[in-house]
Parts: sequence; C-alpha cells; structure tokens
Amino acid sequence: MKNLLVLSCLIITLLGCEDKVIEPTTTYVTTPAACPPTNPELKPSPINFDGLDEITNITSTSLRLNWKPREGLQFYYIILIAENDRKIIKTLEAEDSSWKISGLSPDTEYSYLVRSLDTKGYLDQNNNVRTVKTHPWPTYTNRVSLNLNGSQSIQLAPSQQYDLKEVYTASIWFKTNTKSSPSDTRLFTFHKDSKQIASTALSVGFENDTIQVQINGIEIIRGKVVAYADNKWHQIALVVNKRKISLYMDGKKLLKFRAKIPAFGTHPASLGSLTGIRKAFIGHIDEFSLFTKDFSPSEIKELFKNGDTFDLKSHSQAKYLLHWYRLGDSRFDSIKNIEDIITGLNGAPGGITESDFSTDVP
Repeated sequence: MKNLLVLSCLIITLLGCEDKVIEPTTTYVTTPAACPPTNPELKPSPINFDGLDEITNITSTSLRLNWKPREGLQFYYIILIAENDRKIIKTLEAEDSSWKISGLSPDTEYSYLVRSLDTKGYLDQNNNVRTVKTHPWPTYTNRVSLNLNGSQSIQLAPSQQYDLKEVYTASIWFKTNTKSSPSDTRLFTFHKDSKQIASTALSVGFENDTIQVQINGIEIIRGKVVAYADNKWHQIALVVNKRKISLYMDGKKLLKFRAKIPAFGTHPASLGSLTGIRKAFIGHIDEFSLFTKDFSPSEIKELFKNGDTFDLKSHSQAKYLLHWYRLGDSRFDSIKNIEDIITGLNGAPGGITESDFSTDVP
C-alpha cells in the first residue's frame, strides 16, 4: 500500500510539471550614430563665379556666350541644357571669356549654363541658365555679288579649320571677261603649310584659255580648255571623294581624274587669289559653299539649277552644307567682314570697298 502511494505521487508530480526553458533577457541600447565625415571633393569653389553673363551676336545659326572671368579659375564648362538632359559641349581655358556657338537651327530655343573649375579642382555651383532663340532663316534673295579688280581677295580661316575630311563638294559662281594671262589666277585656294608659307593643297582657277585644278603645289595640274571669259555667269563645282576628283562647270563634267590631296595646313584659305593678292582673280564671284558630301551628277545639276542661284537650305543634300559665303547678301557682310552663315568661319576682305559690292548677280 505504501509503495502504491509513492508511485501515485510520482505520476502526479510528473504530469503536473511544465517542460519550460528560461531564456536570458537581452537589453538593446540605442546610441546616436557617428556623423560621416564631410567629403571635401563635394565642397564648392570659394571663388564667386557668376556664370553666364550675356548672349550676343545672335543669328539664324550662331550666337556668342559671354562671362566675366575670375582670378583663380582653371577651366570653364559650356553646358547645353535640354529637356530632361544636359551635356558639356565645350571646355575652355581660364583666359577665355566668350565662345561662339555655330551650326544651330534657325528659329529654335537653346539654354546654356557656364560652370567653372578652380585651380584646386573645386567646381562652382551657379545655376545661371540663360535661354535664347535663334533668328528665323531669312527669306532668300540674291541681290549682291563681289567684283574683284585683281588686287583684292577674301582671306578665310586657316585651311585646316575647313574640316572637309576626304569627301566634299565645293561650289562657286563667277563672271569675267578677262583671260588669266600671262599668269594664272585663282577662284579659291586651300593651303597645306604653315601660317607663314603659302603652298597649295587644293585650288581652282584659270590660265590662258584653261580652267584648272591644282593640287599639292604645282605637282598636279589638270585643265580643260573652255570659253570661261565670256562675261557671263558660270558655276564651278569641285567634287572630291578621297582620290577621285571631278570638276563641273554649269552642271556639266569637265574633268575627272585621280590624285592625292595633301592635308590642309594652318595658312589661311583664300577666295579670289592664291593668298593675299597673289594670282588674284579679275571679275565677279558669288555664293561660295562647301558640303561634306561628294555630289552625284544629278545633285550637281540640282545645285546649278539651270543657272539660277537659290536657297541652299532647300537642296536635297542641305544637311551636308557646312560653309556658305553669300558675298554681300548676309546682313553681316561689309568691307571688314564676309560672313559664313552656317558655321561662322568668317572671312576678312582685303582691299574691298563699298563700290565692289555689285548688283550684277547670277
């Protein structure tokens, strides 16, 4: 009986006990996090640069940005601001205080920001964005040409700035009653050498009864006898595709040959002469243009347009038009300036007077 009682108590004890594990108590303490050190590369420049000051010289295809330079700045960044986007389009040195932007679309809004970087590598943080609208493309009229007397010319930009690569078309209108004799004369010339040395890379001109293309000094001369000195307007077009060269007059091919044209150098290109007044042309010139495409025969005929000048922006290959000198019809043309209405590589007239702008046009 006693043993049974002991067994019963043991069973009750076992059934009445909980199987329990006591976990130790964990205490969490929140302490302030240490502030990260300031990144010195994000510190703005201490130099107070105001950014873009004004936009001037606005035309249909170009404008000029201006700012006030500050001591201690190393570079200026020209930033084009577009909808939901922005892009650095030019980096300029500290001594610059303006930059001309060319090749713009007519009647179009553009927004710009100029930021600076100081000599210690810190950027300024000005937000001086300015917006401007280019002028509409003018209604085309051809009222004026340039009449050269044999001691005048237009000095253009350094030849190498006419970034024509290996494929291009050049076009110019002329009128003369004077044969180039005894010396040859030039309609246009691009040079291969330095600023101090005039040495032909490529030119088109006349000698006696011949219209000719001259390449690499006097190494290569190709000519065609043609009645050019008839006191009538004619158009010359030169087409280059690497070593393939073609010359057209009034929409008809006169020459086709192969030659290597040397790279253009820093000596200024010239309209109406070799350089300065050397081998200067006598007669009228008008509408000099350069396209970055080798025109087909049909495109040359379109360019000639049966002897009528027209708005080159309406040509089927207008997207390749890189330079265009109206030679009197731009509102910026004068005895001191001949405008390139596309990319702004303006020319400097030499010996030109107001009376040399003639109403005799093609």
